Order: sequence, then structure tokens, then C-alpha cells
Amino acid sequence: MLSLPMQTGLCRNCNYALRDLPEARCPECGTAFNPADPKTMNMGRPIGPFAKWILGPTGCPWTLTTILPLVWMLWIFREPGPYYMGIFFIPAVLVALLIASRFVWTFIRMTTAHIYRQPYLPSQGNRRQMILSACVVVTILLVLLKVPLRIGFALSRPAMESFVSELVNEPFKARPPSQRVGIYRMSTTLRRNGSGTIQLHMDGSFEEGFGYSLEQIEYAGTNAGSGGHLTGPWYWFSDD
Repeated sequence: MLSLPMQTGLCRNCNYALRDLPEARCPECGTAFNPADPKTMNMGRPIGPFAKWILGPTGCPWTLTTILPLVWMLWIFREPGPYYMGIFFIPAVLVALLIASRFVWTFIRMTTAHIYRQPYLPSQGNRRQMILSACVVVTILLVLLKVPLRIGFALSRPAMESFVSELVNEPFKARPPSQRVGIYRMSTTLRRNGSGTIQLHMDGSFEEGFGYSLEQIEYAGTNAGSGGHLTGPWYWFSDD
């Protein structure tokens, strides 16, 4: 069997020296290569598992660094508090962090390629990047439209109505300082503002929460801030 010309490259999968082989296939792991195409071999330093992961497809790391902050953003905006100042600040910071993480990951890949004397291949997957960019835009729109808050309250409304009924009908009943109400952690202290609106505050804060009023009101909070109507007698507020 005719031997292939001596090669100076390494196997891209296991770093085996591809020299004096009877066929264009690594005898160690079976990975095929083309002796005439250096791109099919590792022409630089042996690459360890971590460096191989960095230089490999960027799908998983980039997807996680995008999706996890978006999920976190939707979760924190289920409460009224962030809608006062955070509705503009937090999305801006999120977008800045996503852009920064993209540049940092690109720098890490370029540096690793330089250290191991590998050709730097810009990440592919334009379709994935377009989908992730669309996810960022949709998340910001959902926050601006207060969709996380409305969904969170809709899921918690039965528990909220039972909670406010208990506080009104049994005001002197011994209770812990806070308790879980639906997906929220609420203070068990019953308060009313100047218009008589019942205020249910988030645990640890008397500046944000939900208001209950059978009459139509402008604002359910105490000091001027952000707020609005949810459904029926329910309102949300985030005081200044």
C-alpha cells in the first residue's frame, strides 16, 4: 500500500502526529483528513479540551449568555418596583452587557487561536444570531408593555384576592411578617393610602406593590411614581 507523503500536522481531534500513514485517516481516533488541505489538520500546537471548546462552535456559550439574562430580566419585571426607574435603565444595561459579552468572547477566541497558532475562524450561525437578536428585541418590548407584570399578577390573582380578604376580615390575626402569595412574596402588613385604597406591599418594601379599590382611582401608591390599572379592582404602583 502506498504511503502518503510525510505530514507535519496533527489530528484536529486527538493531536496525533499525522506522519507516514497508509491512508488519510488518523490511526488513533479515525478522523479523516486531506494531506493537501492544511485546514483539515492542526498545523499549530497540540490543543487541549478547554482550548478546543473555546475554538469550537460558539452556539452553546453565546446562546446561554443571551438567554439567561433575558430570562432574569423577565423574572424581575414580574414585580412593580422595577417599572419606576428600572424600565429604562435595566434594558439598557442588559443590551450593553450582551454586546460586551460578545466582544469579550470574540477576544478570548482570537487570543486562544493566537496562543495555539490556529487560524481564527469567525463564528458562523448567522441564523442563530438573528434569532437571539430577535429574542432581545421581543423581551424588551414585553417589558415596555408590562407583560411580565400582567402575567405574574394573572397567575397570582386568586391568591391575592384570598389574601386581601383575609387581611381585611381578620386584621388582628397573628401572621408572619411576610408570606408567599401566588408567585410573589408579600408583606402581611395592611396599609391604605389617602384615598382609602388597600395597599399590598412587596416583602421588604413599602414603595411597591398592588392596590385594591372598588372605585376607579388614578394611582394606588402613596407618593407620585409609576402605576396603573391591572384588572377589575386591582392596580399596581411603584412609589418615588
